[in-house]
Amino acid sequence: MGYGIYLQLLDDIQDIKEDVEGETNTMCAFLKQQNLAELEGEYDELKIKYDKLFKPARTTKDKYIVELRYSRQGGSDGFLTKRPEDTAFRWLSLADAQSLLAESSQSHCKDLYVKVVFPQGESLSHSKAWSLTQQLHRYDYYFRQDECP
Repeated sequence: MGYGIYLQLLDDIQDIKEDVEGETNTMCAFLKQQNLAELEGEYDELKIKYDKLFKPARTTKDKYIVELRYSRQGGSDGFLTKRPEDTAFRWLSLADAQSLLAESSQSHCKDLYVKVVFPQGESLSHSKAWSLTQQLHRYDYYFRQDECP
């Protein structure tokens, strides 16, 4: 649904509320409270969809940043990884990096920013890089699908 429909529905709901509360004898006044609740339910669903569609840009401001730099060592995909409290990068396999992110997301659910870097010179296909990024970003505050506890 478009933004115009969203605004029209919001306007219609406000008109109906005013008509019902003021007992105004208008075209919308015949609607009972039940119909108003139905429209409010539709509005709530539409608002959730709208907010998902137009959420604010992803930002590092006030975030707990975990940096992962792709590195292939011994024929295995992995990442040089650093959290804010770490003084140096350490190499982790993909599985270990995911475990670290899962652990970090427990205490930083709403502010975990996963910064994935693919250094120049690494021979990595675009498809492989995208796949790895998607796997790691599922822990990121912006991309996570599940709600924070």
